[in-house]
Amino acid sequence: MNQTIRDSLLSRLRSALPKEMFKEAKELFFQCYAQLFPNRSVIDDGSFSEEHLAHSITLMECCLCSVLFTLRYDQEEKPEEKAARVLRLYPIFIDYESTRLLSVPSQELRYFDPEIMILRAHIRYLEKINRPLAHVNPRVSLINDIFETIFRKASGSCQVLVLGLYSDSFVSWRTLHEAECIIKLLVEGGETVRQAYLDHIAYNNAYRNQEAFSKEELDSIFAEIKEKMHEHGLKSKDMKKFIEYGWLYASPLYDPSDVLFKLNFRDGVEKLAGLMRYSSIYEGASEIAHSSSAFFYANADFCRDISLAMTYQSMERMVQLYYEYMKVHFTFHPEQLACSKALGRDVQILARNLSSKVQMEEER
Repeated sequence: MNQTIRDSLLSRLRSALPKEMFKEAKELFFQCYAQLFPNRSVIDDGSFSEEHLAHSITLMECCLCSVLFTLRYDQEEKPEEKAARVLRLYPIFIDYESTRLLSVPSQELRYFDPEIMILRAHIRYLEKINRPLAHVNPRVSLINDIFETIFRKASGSCQVLVLGLYSDSFVSWRTLHEAECIIKLLVEGGETVRQAYLDHIAYNNAYRNQEAFSKEELDSIFAEIKEKMHEHGLKSKDMKKFIEYGWLYASPLYDPSDVLFKLNFRDGVEKLAGLMRYSSIYEGASEIAHSSSAFFYANADFCRDISLAMTYQSMERMVQLYYEYMKVHFTFHPEQLACSKALGRDVQILARNLSSKVQMEEER
């Protein structure tokens, strides 16, 4: 094994374990390496193929797993049992990696592919700006809290794509779409809509966690809910959907004369947000999420392409909403805005390119 590569592998081993476990893990790695590669020296400055490097990394990860298993679950385990576990795990993962290519989509995504790295870089930069402003307290930092969750969700979608879980990423976009519709209404609707949203968070908390409130508090909250429901001609059976979606009545886009408006996502949130052109795509993702036959037979190439295109489109629009909401902040930090827009230019290029592959918007 090349000295530089050997040192790199051991560094990875060291960083993943408590200091006192490193020596044991190192010895386990070399012991198993010698058993698996008896004709190759641990220190070998000769040829070192890419395949052998991949196998060595897999072996190192199996050693990590075995040592951590002992540490967490069976501290009386003998050294030879740890080694036996490594030798059980290793061939399974090597066999999986060598046969996986037979069933994966034609264009497998890697973490360094621009379709992944460009968006993740922009998200990470925005997370860095947003995190100090998100206090996980809706009364204090509602919009920044929601953006924090959106950024994490989008970043997670990218990681899921790298794992080859393309249908999962498509389902993940479904949640991003819901979040986009909500954040759009909250940012563009101003303080009135945001206050209504906060009220309904409180209603939902009382509805679902009644044990945390006194009888007097619950009576007061539910009296307020019933009064507001009465104002909109709603009945007792409508309470649950009013609690979840009743804040939409505060939106300046709500039209009381619109008989097609409903307290649900599609005919309420999505409609007022002006994003119903994505309804059919949203429904397709829902089919997979609910484990219909689409879940078992979803075309991986299609799910990859649609996931990338929709995630890029949604994030591109939500970044513009973030700029709008953070206008005052960026006035005092123009260098942050300039850097974000520079990162965003690559996102825009990719968004246009990816969207051209997937023409599924409905005309609205």
